[in-house]
Amino acid sequence: MKKIVVFLFTVFLLSCSNSNRLEKLPPEKQEKIIKENFNDLTKKFFILIDDKIKEKDRADLESNYINLKNQIRKIKLVGTKEHVNFLLHYSKLIDIKIQYLKDLK
Repeated sequence: MKKIVVFLFTVFLLSCSNSNRLEKLPPEKQEKIIKENFNDLTKKFFILIDDKIKEKDRADLESNYINLKNQIRKIKLVGTKEHVNFLLHYSKLIDIKIQYLKDLK
């Protein structure tokens, strides 16, 4: 039951951030949304690896990470150096999670 609630919450957050068009928001808001989404996905990631891994859950989580990565890619790498570094940092973290989930297949 807990996994379902976490999954639904994550999907809700991703859908809300998609409707806000992340690339059109100011950098501070982008960073906040990216951090929140990444943290929610990471919580789900640890719940997934704590129990017996179900392929459907693993695939859903991988898809959610890929969606977040695609949202980050849509953001142009302009602005302050700190913001660009933030985007690159989270992009790398997401790549690591995606690769780990692919290795779990």
